[in-house]
Amino acid sequence: MRIAILGGTGAMGRLIARELRDDGHEVVITGSNPHTAERVARELDVEAAPTNVDAAKDADVVVVSVPISVTEDVIREVAPHVPEGSLLTDVTSVKVRPVRAMLEHAPEDVYVLGTHPLFGPTVPSLRGQTVILTPTERSGPWTRRVRRYLERKGARVVETTPEEHDRTMAVVQCLTHAVLLAAGAAIGRFLPSLELDIEEVASPVYRLLMDVVGRIAGQDPRLYAEIQAFNPYGDEAREELLRALRRFHEHAHDHNALTEYIAESRERLGRELDLEACQRRTDKLLSYLADELRILQEGIEAILLDVYTNEALEGEVTGDRDTIRLDGRELPRDRYKILPRCPKELAHFDGEVTVLELRTGADPGDVAAVVDALGRNLRALRAERRGERVRVEVEYTGKESLEGLLRKLRALGLEVRVAR
Repeated sequence: MRIAILGGTGAMGRLIARELRDDGHEVVITGSNPHTAERVARELDVEAAPTNVDAAKDADVVVVSVPISVTEDVIREVAPHVPEGSLLTDVTSVKVRPVRAMLEHAPEDVYVLGTHPLFGPTVPSLRGQTVILTPTERSGPWTRRVRRYLERKGARVVETTPEEHDRTMAVVQCLTHAVLLAAGAAIGRFLPSLELDIEEVASPVYRLLMDVVGRIAGQDPRLYAEIQAFNPYGDEAREELLRALRRFHEHAHDHNALTEYIAESRERLGRELDLEACQRRTDKLLSYLADELRILQEGIEAILLDVYTNEALEGEVTGDRDTIRLDGRELPRDRYKILPRCPKELAHFDGEVTVLELRTGADPGDVAAVVDALGRNLRALRAERRGERVRVEVEYTGKESLEGLLRKLRALGLEVRVAR
């Protein structure tokens, strides 16, 4: 299938291009700068088109992955050129206006489906991520096809209308981002005037909050500004936030009134949220962070898992608040999960699954046992004979683990290949 990604030079566009390329699709990308598009296409091993129309005119699927502020312009530009029977879709954070534009400007024989990936471009895979689909009267078979594709990749798929999507995102994104960015702006004004080193006296909740604030503040300001500006329900959400903050401020010098206001807010929120579960989840997170530092200070045999690539390193690790030390190397602590090593029979894997085929006359159970014995950070799930070959389903954490197993098997003279 030929898939055009308009805006494929951007971070999200690159992620989509890599995923689709790895799944065997023919991918063509565009960018605002044709020279950049050519360079990125070479890096990704995909094709570059000089213009959006050139990319769209012979594509089976056209994905609009550009800033929200120009999404409707790009849709107007390319929609008339999308071939009959093809799909036109977008991946922006708002849905009402882009979906309306696709329906208005695409020919009647072009399918239209809105999508919104609820994750950033740094995720290592789609496994465990959420994608919202907003089907239209002209989505045809593509809602089912896209849903099935995403679920095979391990994603969680939610379907709703464009209107309900934007109303919900006004809370999930507009209101939440406003809280965090405003808190960051206020705290940023105070910090230079403080004499105490705030890192020495910060509470666990403050540290947690500032990590989330820093996560948002450190990303593309344009994206967060456009989410606020283009969501049609954003004003309502921000006005509600301002009303709540004004009431809080008005009661701040009357502890009885403020206690009553906080209690009312707690009761209202408790009708929608399990507040005790929220307490337990944050306790667990804070406990994990404290235990991780203790483990580093004491030293332990562990697996380090890169949060962006899922690549695994292993050995005895030590470290401090900022750094992990492994085999003479210093690694940034905030980039790796630390998984203390435990016996394989007790380990819980949450990795990739692949199938190996080995040409051998050995019993499949024996082959599975060999795979288990040779592999690190992996295990054989099941094995069966298929003619001259034994197929072994393997679950592994980190590409290095799988590659190490393949090297060991081939060193034993076994013919082995990755079936999927």
